Amino acid sequence: MRNRLLQISPGFWVCLIFLGIALVKITPLVMSIAMGGLFVTALLSPNVFKKIPHIILEPSAGIFVFFFLLVLVSGVYSSDTDQWLERLRIKVPFLLLPLAFFIIKKPNERHVNLSLYFLWALMIGGAIVSVGLYLNDPEGITEAISRGKTMPTPFNHIRFSLMTVFAVVCGYYLRRQKFVAKYAWEKWLQVAGTFLLIAFIHVWAIRSGLLALYLCLGAILLYEIWRTRKLVLLGSLLLLLPALPVVAYYTVPTFTNKVDYMLYDLGRFKEGDTAAYSDARRLRSIMVSWEVGKQAKWFGVGYGDIKNKMGAYYKANYPELAEENSLDPHNQFLYVFVGLGFFGLAVFTWAVLYPLWLAWRWRNILFVCFNLIAITSFIPEYPVENQVGTAFYLTTLFFLYFAFKPGEDRGVEVKRPD
Repeated sequence: MRNRLLQISPGFWVCLIFLGIALVKITPLVMSIAMGGLFVTALLSPNVFKKIPHIILEPSAGIFVFFFLLVLVSGVYSSDTDQWLERLRIKVPFLLLPLAFFIIKKPNERHVNLSLYFLWALMIGGAIVSVGLYLNDPEGITEAISRGKTMPTPFNHIRFSLMTVFAVVCGYYLRRQKFVAKYAWEKWLQVAGTFLLIAFIHVWAIRSGLLALYLCLGAILLYEIWRTRKLVLLGSLLLLLPALPVVAYYTVPTFTNKVDYMLYDLGRFKEGDTAAYSDARRLRSIMVSWEVGKQAKWFGVGYGDIKNKMGAYYKANYPELAEENSLDPHNQFLYVFVGLGFFGLAVFTWAVLYPLWLAWRWRNILFVCFNLIAITSFIPEYPVENQVGTAFYLTTLFFLYFAFKPGEDRGVEVKRPD
């Protein structure tokens, strides 16, 4: 039994985690089983306890473990123990996932590509489900978007759109690798499906997804210019990229309504309207987060007291605001700042930016784009403060990190791919 489990590629568990995320509204069991299977496989690996101490030599992995320890220690000065335990429970993958991927065997290239292919196909299926829900009531949903609502998606709309952007990058990467699972005609399916996902992202009109998409498309074009030296053709496409949202505004009703509502929302916020507008609530939470964070700027208020300290500030300075509109910090970096101060923020920022620097150094465009998508998700939300966001970010990050990490990358000259 142990030998059979150890023969399972980590790519299998990664695919199962992706599937669990897609099914999280139906049942969280699949994701829990997948993560449990990954941890058990790591624990059953040969010489596991000899390997664990060496994780400190892996800067990209060890820094996330250190961040978990900071959240753990913040319990000492958190007055709300129940909230701290809940936050700590969600942070457990920061300790276990780096360890698991550090210990288990490195996936081979085919298993990596199959995992990416699975995610790509999964998001194609999710897009079809979302469009089907939209077609049940296109007029009603389009009108609702003009009032700040979103397109129906299988799970959280922001994470869904960002995972779809990563699926777009996966489609591009699989074509660059000339990878097919079995049949030659799959390459045309990959091309068509990837362009359809780009179109769907504009129909959903979720701004964080759109921003991530344009960042990734820009990065891909720059990479291809460097790789192929086709400056005129690809440079022209890069210059035309900003025209894409303009065309979408005049041709896609959901996109148009989203932009118009955003402008209306921001206008109301500038006029001091504290009603329950989508962007106004987020911007207000960011302002409040900064003020609350400054109360304990070096080590934070403690991860267990974030909600209570935010609530107290809202009551004191926005007494007319309904409690459901008093949001927690709607920015991952500010969330960490409030809880752990400038020290914790510095650790977390290093943890997030270091893999991006490595991805650029390795000239791995897939890894670069994933990190750009992750950082984009931290701007309007706090995705690693919930189980699904944490599972997707850390699972994909360390799966790619250990799959692509050279045996020794110091001083190695980067060569242009064929």
